[in-house]
Amino acid sequence: QGEGIDGAGPPATPQAPSKRGMDRVDDFLEKLARLCPLSGAAHYVVLEQAERLRAPRANFQVLLALMRARELAGANVHVVLVSRLGWDSFSACSSTGAAEPMPLAFPAYSDADLVRVLAQMRYPLRSEENGEEESDERRLYARFAGVAIATLARATTSARELHAAVGELWTEALAGPAGAAPWEAPRAAQ
Repeated sequence: QGEGIDGAGPPATPQAPSKRGMDRVDDFLEKLARLCPLSGAAHYVVLEQAERLRAPRANFQVLLALMRARELAGANVHVVLVSRLGWDSFSACSSTGAAEPMPLAFPAYSDADLVRVLAQMRYPLRSEENGEEESDERRLYARFAGVAIATLARATTSARELHAAVGELWTEALAGPAGAAPWEAPRAAQ
């Protein structure tokens, strides 16, 4: 399986990020060349919210090194920048000889799409093909999320931000009066 960029075990994943850093960009490029040789399989580095690397305290050199990894390290690495900003906002990269990226634009989620995404994030279905039925709790959550999104989506359409906000509201709604579930509240009041 190989080792992670930091040399401390398996490759880093979103669930298990690397905890050890590199002191120099050259060290990073050397490790990258060893782990991702040009003759080997392609590896992909995905940087979400890449615009954060433009911040004054961010180490822009890492982004520049990644953008030119094939040339600088001889590594079979492709970089995917996920950003709300266009490439022209990364003007410092444009002037370094880094290859011009291929932009991909995705349409904004509709409210119905957001509800499906949030329901899957909160109550994942392993496989709809295996005939796994949607639980009553998942259906109730989806209806709740639909109502919440109608209001919250005016402020943000980020699935991650909506997941956090709707999750907090859902937890509070589940607590209900005296700990009763929301569907039991009318009975508890009688």
